[in-house]
Amino acid sequence: TEGVIPGGIVLGLTTLVRPPSILCAPALGLLGRTSMRRTARSWLLGALIATAMTIVMVIPWSVRNCRVMDGCAFVSTNAGWNLAIGSTPRATGRFTTLRASDGCTVVTGQVQQDRCWLEQGGVWISQAPMRWLRLIPLKLSQTFDHESFPIGYLAEADNGRWPAARQAQARKLLSLWHAVILCLAPLAFVPRNPGRRGLLGLGLVTSLVAHAAFSPLHPLWPLALAIVVLAPFAYRDLKSTGGVLHYAAYAIGTVCLVHAVFFGEDRYHMVVSPLLCLLAASAWRAPNTKAAAH
Repeated sequence: TEGVIPGGIVLGLTTLVRPPSILCAPALGLLGRTSMRRTARSWLLGALIATAMTIVMVIPWSVRNCRVMDGCAFVSTNAGWNLAIGSTPRATGRFTTLRASDGCTVVTGQVQQDRCWLEQGGVWISQAPMRWLRLIPLKLSQTFDHESFPIGYLAEADNGRWPAARQAQARKLLSLWHAVILCLAPLAFVPRNPGRRGLLGLGLVTSLVAHAAFSPLHPLWPLALAIVVLAPFAYRDLKSTGGVLHYAAYAIGTVCLVHAVFFGEDRYHMVVSPLLCLLAASAWRAPNTKAAAH
């Protein structure tokens, strides 16, 4: 359980800036694990402590919300708004502007507005659940298939240095780099030693990379899901990493989950871009001969 208290404190402060970060708190129990012994007990204790510390850090802001707003809100007041954006009949998988005519015509405060959109989003999902489910690939595509927003931020800060042609070229280069990293990242969880698991994992990643390369839409989001799928099967091979790579996979999984429910934009994957780089670098690691011996 070493490190989970300061980790929970940092994650709590992060949650005040990016609320979905709180979903990563239980995974802090993964860190520091270099042995298979007492796994369940250690993970559970670490997860409970880290989650508790994260919540403690958020409570003062939540109390402030209850005191000064028109109702209580745990961290922010956009969960309902985001659910409605991702489920409206006009949803495209990415951000779209909601209008009062969409269902929330009379609201008197931010909390009431968010609760209204939360209810309205639930109504839209219940009315057409299959349409909402079919939007998930589009949402994940908008989240992982390209890298555009960083260039937009630079252009907004200094438009004179970023004419349209330069922006387009920079987006292509950045998206290419992002694609390379995402193609390599799942390999971090493919065993390096010959065997059925290694061959199956390599076959899965290779097929997804080929699909991304040759499909007209160049979908990269299945590779992000592959990280989440492959990670649980590679614990023995990666126990010497202290759980860092599995924490990375968990964090990437939370991004997939959140934006499958709400909506996607490529700026939302930027929070895990350093973790994708870490996994891509780990794809070049040497075989774990000790794990193979077991």
